[in-house]
Amino acid sequence: MTMISKKTILIASGWTACTAAAFWAGAHFSGDPASSAQGKSAQGRSGFAAIRDGGSASGSQSGKNGGAGEASAEAARGGKAIAELTPKETADRMKEIFAIEDPLERMEAYMAFMKGLKGDEQLAAAMEAMTQNYSNRERGREFNMLMTRWAKESPEAALAWTQTHDDWRSQWGAGTVLSLYARTNPEAAIAWAAAHPNKNKDEGNFHMASVISGLAKDNPERAATLAQSMDRSEARGHAMESVLDSYFKLRGPDAARDAVMALADGPYKNGIMGRLAERLADRDPVSAAQWASSLPEGEAKPRVLTEVVDQWADKNPNEAGAWLNGLGTGPATDEPRERFAFKVQEKDPEAAIAWAASISDVQRRNETSYRVAREWMQREPDNARAWVATSQLPDDMKEKLLNGRRG
Repeated sequence: MTMISKKTILIASGWTACTAAAFWAGAHFSGDPASSAQGKSAQGRSGFAAIRDGGSASGSQSGKNGGAGEASAEAARGGKAIAELTPKETADRMKEIFAIEDPLERMEAYMAFMKGLKGDEQLAAAMEAMTQNYSNRERGREFNMLMTRWAKESPEAALAWTQTHDDWRSQWGAGTVLSLYARTNPEAAIAWAAAHPNKNKDEGNFHMASVISGLAKDNPERAATLAQSMDRSEARGHAMESVLDSYFKLRGPDAARDAVMALADGPYKNGIMGRLAERLADRDPVSAAQWASSLPEGEAKPRVLTEVVDQWADKNPNEAGAWLNGLGTGPATDEPRERFAFKVQEKDPEAAIAWAASISDVQRRNETSYRVAREWMQREPDNARAWVATSQLPDDMKEKLLNGRRG
């Protein structure tokens, strides 16, 4: 199964969270950001309500009736409209909002305040105030919302702000902006990502992966072409997932399979075929198995077979085992047999040992048998020790198992 890094998780989730929040914002706060004050009496309101409507806690009790908009409401309180705040005042207002204890009132105040911000200086000040003493659990949603708000107004400035930080804000913030930017100005987004590679070259260019994530929502073919140009890396793996996501959602599984099979042979195709097999087998393992079995011999086939048996074993290990057994033994089935042995070892260690023993490659067979036997020893030591004593494992492996040494 493909393991996904934290960084990849952040980028993948960022766009979904921020677009949902932006939609909610538009639905509930259309028009003037302070218009929620209309028709309400300012006198007697809590300080938090005054912050929500654009004023400040200190001036909330002196107001009279709210007027027909932000200007009159602010005049009654002697405060400023949101768009007129200095950067420092913007930061202070943001801190006041996040000090509100009631979560619903805090979110209402935040949405109104965010919608009223105007210009890069205000947005930067608000973002700085939000991310000081930042807690991902508490502020992740708000961060994505404000980053999206800024990206819609001025993506270049938002990206520039992310690069003034050498921490999570640089990667996560840029990823959120680039996912949106790629849908409105793909060429500019691609150029920015290419000019700002990640410092860790082994991880790959996650900025480009974020561009591909956004681009794939409208144009999976263009996204796929761009993903193929990336060097093999963790970031390219994330790009592959974005491409497959969009093909499945926009075109369907058959189109996704056809698009992958049409790729030129090579490392990229091999990698994405394994990911495709995992998705197809999760939906319909029988159909996926038929497709996998029909593939020509090559580097990709063992991985495809492995992903199919992995998914199928979770649903019906008996059917998965029967299918795998029908494929015969040899190099092409060594990897799926190894995976299947690990899948069934907890429920049936003796069957797992038998599957490990069917692997054709000697080194792989011994290593798989050793690992299965080591787990078996924890649950059924007598049975496991009896098998180890008569097995064909190398003497050093036997000694480790029988003497209880790990390694």
